[in-house]
Amino acid sequence: MINVLELFKESQSLVLNLNDLENRIVSYNSKIKELEDEKTMINKRISEINSKIESITFDSSKKKEHPQYNPEWANTKKTLWALEVAGRTQSIKQIVNYISEFDEKLEDSSNRRSFYSTLSATISVKAKKSVLFKRYQEYEGAEWKYGLKEWFDSDGMPLEKYQ
Repeated sequence: MINVLELFKESQSLVLNLNDLENRIVSYNSKIKELEDEKTMINKRISEINSKIESITFDSSKKKEHPQYNPEWANTKKTLWALEVAGRTQSIKQIVNYISEFDEKLEDSSNRRSFYSTLSATISVKAKKSVLFKRYQEYEGAEWKYGLKEWFDSDGMPLEKYQ
């Protein structure tokens, strides 16, 4: 016959185990919340740093060495000019930001977005085919950086002076 005392002891043991599991869950949930808060802070800081980096794109002293910008140029010519002025690889965003300083049409945000999309598509296709431009990523998941194809070595990485 089943011993009532043994069943009672076993149920008490199960209750203790259940209480322990509940305490662990509370502890883990607390740790998860701390990690999520930390992740949010890190992502915010990354955004701040990216904004600062984007504002520092070109050496303005080099602009004087190049021909005056012509808003009638084709997008490819505009990109060539911007990259030559920079003297190093640039992201599409950096190229567009720089060209926007000289093109009144791009003061309007909808024109700027349209120009960004068009330029991105044009330059991306040319870079994939190694026509005038090449592209690379500094690390997996980073945005593409573009440069003149002669700025790259045989492994597809930019020469040090163009990074």
